[in-house]
Formats: sequence, C-alpha cells, structure tokens
Amino acid sequence: MAAITHQILSTTQIIDCLSPSINWRTLKAFFSTLTRFIYLMNSTAQFACVISLGLSILATIPASALEVDSITKNGTRYEPQPELKVFSPKLKPLWLSALKRPEVDLQRQVLDTFRRAHAHGMTELTDTASTLTEMLNDSNCHPIVALSIAKTLIEFDARDAADALVKRLEGGGIDMALIVEPALAHWDNPAIREIWLSRLTNSNTRITLMKLAIDGLETVREPRAGSQLLQWAIDRQTPPDIRIQAARALGWVRASGLEDDARKLIEDSTPGTIVDRLVAASMIRHHSGSEAEETLLILATDPEPAVAGTALERLLEIDSMLVRELNEQLVGNPDAKVRQLLAEILHGQQLPESVTLLGRLLDDPHPEIRNYAADALAQLDGMDELRETVRETAMKMLATDRHRGLEMAALVVGDIVHTPAASRLVELLEHESAKVYITAAWALRRLAVPETATGILDKLRRETEESVAQDQLLWKTWKTNPTKPKLDFSRINGRFDQSVQLIEALGILQHGDCESLLRTYLPTPKPRGLGDPPIVATIEMDDPRASAVWALGQLYKDQPDNELAEIFLTKLTAGPEEAGSDTSRVRAAAVLSLTHMGVDKCIPSLRILRDEPQAIYQRLGATCARALQKMVGDPIPEPTTQRINQSNWVLEPID
Repeated sequence: MAAITHQILSTTQIIDCLSPSINWRTLKAFFSTLTRFIYLMNSTAQFACVISLGLSILATIPASALEVDSITKNGTRYEPQPELKVFSPKLKPLWLSALKRPEVDLQRQVLDTFRRAHAHGMTELTDTASTLTEMLNDSNCHPIVALSIAKTLIEFDARDAADALVKRLEGGGIDMALIVEPALAHWDNPAIREIWLSRLTNSNTRITLMKLAIDGLETVREPRAGSQLLQWAIDRQTPPDIRIQAARALGWVRASGLEDDARKLIEDSTPGTIVDRLVAASMIRHHSGSEAEETLLILATDPEPAVAGTALERLLEIDSMLVRELNEQLVGNPDAKVRQLLAEILHGQQLPESVTLLGRLLDDPHPEIRNYAADALAQLDGMDELRETVRETAMKMLATDRHRGLEMAALVVGDIVHTPAASRLVELLEHESAKVYITAAWALRRLAVPETATGILDKLRRETEESVAQDQLLWKTWKTNPTKPKLDFSRINGRFDQSVQLIEALGILQHGDCESLLRTYLPTPKPRGLGDPPIVATIEMDDPRASAVWALGQLYKDQPDNELAEIFLTKLTAGPEEAGSDTSRVRAAAVLSLTHMGVDKCIPSLRILRDEPQAIYQRLGATCARALQKMVGDPIPEPTTQRINQSNWVLEPID
C-alpha cells in the first residue's frame, strides 16, 4: 500500500493545471470537509491521499491587491441600502408552544427552525437555552430530538449546557459525539478532557471516537496526552492516519523536546517513508530553537510537498531568513503550495536577490502565486534600498513574451507608476492575450505619459472602427443568414475592456485630438430585440460609452463647452422610460463630466434625481449626491435602514 500511497501523493502538482476560474476558497472548504469525512470513516489510503493533495492545493493566499479598475466606475459607485431583519414577536411564543407538543418530528422541525432563525439574526432565541437543557436532561427525550437540541445549544453557544451535553454522550452514539465533542473542545470543558484521556488508553475504543479524542486533546492542548500521542506517532505499526493525526496533536501539546524523535524518523527518505516524514514535520510544527530549525530545513527540501510545506510554514513563522540558502532550490519546486510559501518567504526576506526570484514567480502557472508576487513587488517598491531592483525585475519580465508574466509585470509597473515602461506598454496593446492588452492599457492610464497619447489614440481608433464595421456587417446578414456567424466573444469583450482604459487614459492626458472620436460614443444606441444581432460595436456598449462621457468632461475641465454641456444635460434629464434614454451608468458619467466642467445649471436636475425615493442607493442618485456635495456643499443624505420582515418559517402566526 505504501507504494500506491506514494504514487498518489506525488501527483499533487496537477493543481497547476487547474482552471484559474476555480473558487479556491470554496475548494478549500470542500477539502476540509472531505478530509474529515474520510478519516472518520477509517480509510487510511484515501485519507493519506486527501491530506497530501489538500496541503498542496490549500495555500492560504490573500486575494490580489492589484487589479484593473476604472475611474468612471469608481466615480459612479454606490452602496446598497442597509437592511434590518425584523422578526414577528409572535414567532417565538408559537414555536415554544409547538416544542411542548409530543410529536417527535414537530419538535425536530421547531429546533431546526430555532437554528435557522438564530443564524438569520433572531438573537432573542438564545434565552431558550435553559428550556432546551431541561429537555435534554429528560430521560424520556427521544434520541432524534436530543441530537437536534444539542445542535441548537451549540448554535446558541450555550456553554452552561456543557454538563448536560457531556451526559448525553453516554449512549448517544457516534452522531451525538460528532456534533458535541468539537464544541466541548472549543469551550474547553474539563469533564470531556478526562473522557478523551481515558479513550487513549482503552484498546476497545472505536476508531471514530479515538480520532475525536485526539482532535479534542489537540484543541485544548492537554499535556497529559503527550506520552500516548508520541507512542502512536513513532510506531510504524500504527495506522498512518492515526500516526499523522497524533503527530499533529502532539505538535500542539508539546512545543519542545521532540527534535530527536523527529530526526530518527527522517533518516530514511525513501518513498515508503512518506508517513514518517509527515509525522516528523507535524511533531515539530510549533518548535523553536536551533535544533528544530536544522530539522525543519532538512524537511523543507523533502520531495513530498506535504512535508516540505509543513516545514516551510514553520520556518516562515520563525524567520524567513532561515530559508535564504534554499531560495534557488525551492523556486522551481513543482508543487504550488511550496512555491506559494516561498513567495511569502521571499517577501519577508526583503533582499535584492529575493526580489529577483519574486520576479520569476510573476510567470508562475498558479494564478494566486503570481498575483501574490506582483503584490509583494509593488509593496517592496516602497523601500528605498529595493526600489531599483524591483523596477529592474518588473522591466525584465515586461521584455519577455510570457503572457502570464507580462500581465503581472504590467500590473506592477502600473501600480508603482514606473514611467520608463510606457513605450513597451504601447507595444503590448497589440498582444494576442486579452489579459495582457487590457492590463497594458490600464497601466498606460496609470502612467499618463504624454508621449503615449498618439499610440493610445491610434489603437482606440482602429478598435472602434473595426468594431463598428463588424457590427454593421452583422446587421446586414444576421436575419438573412440561417447559419449565424461564430463570434469570438472573448475578443469582443477584451476590446470593450481595453477601450475603457484607453479612453480614460486619453481623458487624463487631456489629449484634444481624441475629441472627435469620443463624440462618436455619445449618441444613444437604438434598443435591440431578441432577434437582433448582439452588440459588438464599442460605441454602443455601456462601459466604453460612460468612459467616453467622462473623458470628454476632462477635456473641458473647469471650462465648459456649451454643446457638450447640453448633450450631457439631455442625457441626465431623460427618464429611463423615455425613448432614446441612456442607462444609469452613462447618465452618472454625465454627472461627473458636468461637475468637472463646472456647469452650475445642472444643479436643480441633480437635486431632483438625488431626492427621488431610494435614489442614493442607486448609481445615478449616489453620483448626484456626491456631485452636489462637491459643487455647492450639500450634505450627503443620511442612510436609512430598510426593515425586512423575515417569513417562510415552518410555523407562522395566522395574523
């Protein structure tokens, strides 16, 4: 079995091939639940597989701080109305009355409703804990009801009910133990400690209960469990899942003195000893001191990612400089978890050589690792002694043809406003990857180098004309051609997103030559029906049109153009139900431009729009409110709370 397990454990690098669209936090929760289920079912091989794969995938990586944003979207932001959940005062008495009924299923449904309502904010239910505890202590309480009461008391965090819950464990079965014991561990109940300790020395203890005991003793960090946990951890005759779990608990129970035992376990690094090395790494996971550090450094280069990852996590906590000699070796590790930890270590080292290696991770196959590397470089640019190296590193990647690295390097130079990158960014506007050419356009907007205006305008004009020509062709053939043309929506959407950045860049640069092109974005598009072709013309899409309205306002900042002002006022005052009216995004952008241009005659219209019911919780109304505050000092309206009656319960009052 060891050979099979090793083969499974060694395939963890497949995560580098997983889709970047995966929600990694959801995946993390999935692996956590799956792991717990498998080890409670006492399946050693599957447990070892999931542990290793999970450790490789579940890098606790913060979301990227660098992102492609839009000035127009930021300027027209709005917040939803705050909500207050309201519960009928008749619900609680009704439910308590139903709870007194003898029907088991009705009692269970009421208790389920208690938990659901409490999770939704009905906090007054917690004072029913004493009533529920009395029911739990009743010897006639049905096991199904008792289990539901236990769940409810735990949901209420009713620590006073701990003794009653402990009593219910006896004869309550595995289901009750799985629910109650983790909560008792969280509450650090003294009585349950003794039960867990007695299980460790009882050879007749069921495996699931033994694992719950180990988990609980780990949570409360009970020192008296140390000897038995150590015995299991180092005994190769003990099932691997128990060994690994015992070692993890032991690492918390004893934070020193296990270095010699760990060293003995790692003397042999053959594939069949993976469990030994996992045990060793877990045992000293919280150790400190030179001897522990030496052992951790050995484990950090282990070929098994789960072992290396555990060691690197501890070394990162102690001192990232301890790993300095291993930087080059680890940066090419095939496992994403190891490379992520190395990225955090390099960030913490704050050395020129570490900056250079972070630059290599800008092109990492794993999206969150390269995002982290980009964030780290942008932060390290704030240090005088590293700024030059950071910028050289970003420029070096920007000179390559690696599309992943190009995107991240563009994010970095845009965030730190490194103007020497401008000419290369103009070239990247023509790149085949949408992520690259969109990010390059964003970075050019951030840099705002006047010399790039001509290249930006040329690109925007070509994309606009091409999109309009494609749209006109679709109109000619869409209804007559039974075979609809295949459209590259990735390319179309990429064009839209890039155009937003190019337009805003021209607005920031106040490049007068772009005015005639931007005016082509002003006419309101005619509505399209279900049988009409999809929009592919940039001049008809909301986001580019809103950006064009904003950019035109920048061209006439503090010096209004009467014709433009009238166009923007017309867009502003046309109601959403009127023919030829614009969307709220475009109308809100018109508010921004009227504000920038200083058009005072728009103030009455802004007040009307701001004062409409619920207006400040919508894009247009919120933008009007901020504009009025800036122009004439009107205060932003105070938010009001919306009361939301909670309904659809199992039992509800008739009136």
